[in-house]
Amino acid sequence: MSPLDPTLGGPRVNNLTLLFNIYSEELLFKLEEVGWRVRDLYGYADDHLVLSGSVIQLKRAIETVEGWSTQYNITLNPSKSGILEVPPKYGSTALEVGSFFNGIPVVDSYKYLGVWISQKLSPKKHLYFLFGVKKSSSVDGEGKRGKVNYLVNSLGPCFKNISFNYRANLWITFIRPLFLPLATLSSFMTNSDKEAVCTKLRVSLKKFLKFPRNFRDDVLMQVVPIDFIRWIEVEHENNVRKWNSRLWRLECSKDSLEKFVVLVRRWLPSEFGDLLNRFTAVCGRCRMPFYPEHLEKHGVHGVRVEDVFAKLDQIEGDLLLDKVRLNSSGKNRRMTRLRRQEVMEAFSDYLRNLIERVDKVLNEFAIRF
Repeated sequence: MSPLDPTLGGPRVNNLTLLFNIYSEELLFKLEEVGWRVRDLYGYADDHLVLSGSVIQLKRAIETVEGWSTQYNITLNPSKSGILEVPPKYGSTALEVGSFFNGIPVVDSYKYLGVWISQKLSPKKHLYFLFGVKKSSSVDGEGKRGKVNYLVNSLGPCFKNISFNYRANLWITFIRPLFLPLATLSSFMTNSDKEAVCTKLRVSLKKFLKFPRNFRDDVLMQVVPIDFIRWIEVEHENNVRKWNSRLWRLECSKDSLEKFVVLVRRWLPSEFGDLLNRFTAVCGRCRMPFYPEHLEKHGVHGVRVEDVFAKLDQIEGDLLLDKVRLNSSGKNRRMTRLRRQEVMEAFSDYLRNLIERVDKVLNEFAIRF
């Protein structure tokens, strides 16, 4: 596997970049002519990846790219290129990491189109990029923050005065796309790799929702249901459909692709997050956290996620009915849209009353609450 990065030289780089797809298409045809199959050639703008089965074939790929680059007066940038050897399971590598082969560095990982690919085709390298490395586990003794933590810290000031569902939408906007490359790389993942990605996915979600790390996963998935395994299947099916359409010059409309949607309830104020955070307090008598089933033993009911959502639906329905009554006049009855503020205020009042009931139990039984 050798990602090669031909870059345009000269002062007009920005203007000519738009035309690079025209140049690069002929490069792919040239590689086909000297023995490569279409499915072993990947190209997007100036990022090309060529799958080679042997050192001899790798040498031919580099020579072909160099010859094409010379023909079109395009400079091949070795510092942005790399040879990534993927050995068979329990097998050894033919090239030494850190060395050079025909002027191209041999690397143990490479970032291609937003995803870090390692020699074992494991998602761990990309997860390190997202979540960083702790100082204790870093080779050079220095920790790295990671993309997710950087975004959490950067958006931190926004979290103080926004609703709960707005936090979830920020996660969908900024964090979910970072996992998309891992979904497309899923064909090479083991079950343990997929579970590791699922774990990190939940960790990132807890960070944005301001939940502690020990917040129970089953409750989290009730609040923001996201099935990474199903997401993998959807992305794989879509990628196969896109590939076949491009290969056979067929039209592939957006309507023909399945969309994986993360459903988040609207009108969830910040008090909703405050209520859920109280679940992790520990009971001094039972030595168990105060999740809904435990709170019910102490006489507090209606705190399960499904019960809270049912109450939200009831509030929304009651307010909507009142609006219809107020705006009905004779035969001309019309329904007006609910204002977000009305539902949020009514639901916030309900949640505050519920939190007061929970706090009475916590103040009596919780350890250091």
